[in-house]
Amino acid sequence: MRPLLLALIVSCASTGCAKKETPPGTAVGNEEPAFAVNPRFAGGESVILTARKVFPESGQISLSDFWTSADSTHEFVVFFAGREIKGGFESMYWRYLAFAKKKTDRDWSSARVFDLLDDHPKPLGRTLEWLEKNAKELKAPNQSLEATAPSGRGSP
Repeated sequence: MRPLLLALIVSCASTGCAKKETPPGTAVGNEEPAFAVNPRFAGGESVILTARKVFPESGQISLSDFWTSADSTHEFVVFFAGREIKGGFESMYWRYLAFAKKKTDRDWSSARVFDLLDDHPKPLGRTLEWLEKNAKELKAPNQSLEATAPSGRGSP
């Protein structure tokens, strides 16, 4: 009886502690990618598509509070945006991002994305030219980065 009990304990312990392999590129446990846009923003699906192009390595992207504005040719939306980062002090990096699209574009999937560099608690009320001079344009990793005007803060 004793050897049978010992064999049963060893068997249960070895199957319970077995390492479970996960194929590369798949989520582990509850770590499914989480892409969320404030539901009050009508163009949520296309703007998250643009954000995922710019931050393909982020398994989580959250676009929460937002403000919209427009000029004569463009529409803008500014989001308080969080994206997952690895190896940082925190797991999410939060910034104000501005998305700019032509009024003739039917959705935000080809919008340009700008990091406003500073906190931005109000609606944008600026033009595309202002963004090009005063914010850092973010591009998808496979797009070439164009030279942008320095922000005046010692960083390109």
